[in-house]
Amino acid sequence: MAHLGGFEVHPAADAYPMIDGEEFDKLVDSVKRNGLREPIIVNHDRTVLVDGRNRFRACEAAGVDPVFETLGAHYDELKILNLIVDRNERRRDLNAGQKAGVATTLKPMFAAAIKAEENKRKSTAVGDKSSRSGDAPSTSTKP
Repeated sequence: MAHLGGFEVHPAADAYPMIDGEEFDKLVDSVKRNGLREPIIVNHDRTVLVDGRNRFRACEAAGVDPVFETLGAHYDELKILNLIVDRNERRRDLNAGQKAGVATTLKPMFAAAIKAEENKRKSTAVGDKSSRSGDAPSTSTKP
């Protein structure tokens, strides 16, 4: 994982290109004038930066203390991936090539997160069945 400040950067967030040049300068100027208007999002234990790499860098460049929003522990990997995509697709103006590159990078991450979710549901369902089977004696008509 890439690092920024004292945080690891979520690989899905890192799939999106950083802003630079005039676009970054405008963000820094805005943060200097108005402060950080949209918090930087970190995971539940505040070790992984989920969304806001450019805002974090702009705060550093502007000499402004960043503002953070901490996700609840209920945010599993699939929810985090969806949040990253939603925030970046809504906010960023990516060209077709950039979108294709991001999609290629994110596809295996989503596949792994979906598989983990399915496995979690299966193990929960098996756990529910085995806990119920011990509740009552079993009966059978077979010898």
